Amino acid sequence: MTSSLYHAMKIIAHTPKKVNNSSNFGKFYTKVQKMKKLFKYYFSRVIIISLLLFIQLAAILACCCTAFFCFDRYFRIVLWLVSIAAAMRIASMPCSIPCRCGWIIGVLALPMVFIPLYTLYGRGGAIRKIRSYLKNNPLPKSTAHPENYAPPRIARQFTALAETEGFSSYCNSVCVYLATGEAMFEKMKSILERAERYIFIEMFIISQGEMWNKTLEILKKKAAQGVSVYLLRDDLGTICLLPKDFDRQMKNIGVESRKFNSFSPTVTPDINYRDHRKIVVCDGLYAITGGANIADEYINLISPYGYWKDSAVYLKGEGAMNLADMFIQLWNMNGGKLDYNDFLPEKKPEIKADGLVMPFGDYPSCTAGSSLKAFVNMINGAEKSVYATTPYLIPDPSLTSALCRAAENGVDVRIITPLIPDKKYIHLMTRANYLPLLRSGVKIYEYTPGFIHSKTLICDGNICYIGSANLDYRSLYLHFESGVLTYGTNACKELSEDFEELFKCSEEMSLNDKAVIKASKNPIYRFLRIFSGIL
Repeated sequence: MTSSLYHAMKIIAHTPKKVNNSSNFGKFYTKVQKMKKLFKYYFSRVIIISLLLFIQLAAILACCCTAFFCFDRYFRIVLWLVSIAAAMRIASMPCSIPCRCGWIIGVLALPMVFIPLYTLYGRGGAIRKIRSYLKNNPLPKSTAHPENYAPPRIARQFTALAETEGFSSYCNSVCVYLATGEAMFEKMKSILERAERYIFIEMFIISQGEMWNKTLEILKKKAAQGVSVYLLRDDLGTICLLPKDFDRQMKNIGVESRKFNSFSPTVTPDINYRDHRKIVVCDGLYAITGGANIADEYINLISPYGYWKDSAVYLKGEGAMNLADMFIQLWNMNGGKLDYNDFLPEKKPEIKADGLVMPFGDYPSCTAGSSLKAFVNMINGAEKSVYATTPYLIPDPSLTSALCRAAENGVDVRIITPLIPDKKYIHLMTRANYLPLLRSGVKIYEYTPGFIHSKTLICDGNICYIGSANLDYRSLYLHFESGVLTYGTNACKELSEDFEELFKCSEEMSLNDKAVIKASKNPIYRFLRIFSGIL
């Protein structure tokens, strides 16, 4: 029996993938392949770790609930007093209103469930640790003064971000808008080929396929030429997409690879803080950041949700080094030991470019982070128009207020979201957020050709943001993000032109649309909205 099974599996292993399914052997082969896929899925690292995390959380909650029902009423009185004290402490936390409301309702309604969860996830200890590291390892500064290159109203936006978050403005940098994932990939290949000293790549998702294979070919060639190649990827974002020995494979070809914030079977708040950045830097002179990861759907080689619309921004000059510094900062946070000074450009390029650029990053934060501050400041400073694209529209109250106030003051506010979603329950929440915005005069469009993954914001046609941050809580409060704030550059003009094309192929939503009414009245959404700040 064992020998027969061995020979059958040996035959299957050497059988071509195309098998005549009408034959008995073809049917047997198809069933075995399905079983192999199921086995691989159910025993994958992500499933096992998720199961272990679930067991730990269930055990903690079971112990708490058992204690609640086994002890007498005096214990319950003490528990309710503790829940009231916890609610009072949460009310004074320096975090967003939805975050506080979610925790307060939770600890008062179900104290045995939410007090342990709050102890694990809600106190912000991990965020303070991250912020402390960033404070002790600041980014290098530039000497450019925004007030010398932009009117006071615009300069204040750059200065505010510099003073509160420590990012620098640059004047001598070429800034080019890349309107699609395909354009981003072509430019990425171009700058990788130009690299002479080092390459930094930081991605949330890397998936095996043609896009990664072509990138890998260039990385192999450059590593063989003596170029230092560093690759940082988010572990949760790539856990099901890359082989287990990926780091060893990279080491064998001369690429130093690390996974950021390893997805482990330990219940800690760190699991929430993902590296959502997309950064490519070569020699501190050329850089790309934006919304596109390295996977075939981003360049439409596969189309699971119709046409995938993405965007990025290319920098050449002094501003590129700031993205390199951000990479080094996160690399070292993850156990690396790179020195900023070792990666400075050997010579500064002689570039005379118009306008200002400020490459900046975002970090997990209890209060408003860099991206949220930049968005609110841009919207508040707008006089004529505010145009935005986002795949997920779950804004916090300050962002919603800024958008509504601008529209009520006569500013032309328009937001483009996807018609075809990649995550249905998030799309439901996105549509449910249309109602208050539409009532205030904000125009909302849904991109009809497919899924728009682009993350952009432009005000008055002359100041814009292009990056990786969505208009949702996870991007604004929990993720590491990257982006570029720019004024008066070609990128602003190119983005304005792209918006005009996007409006032509998008459908405008209204208060009377059945999809909007249905989403806003959905009881699941109403429940989730209570806890939207802590999900």
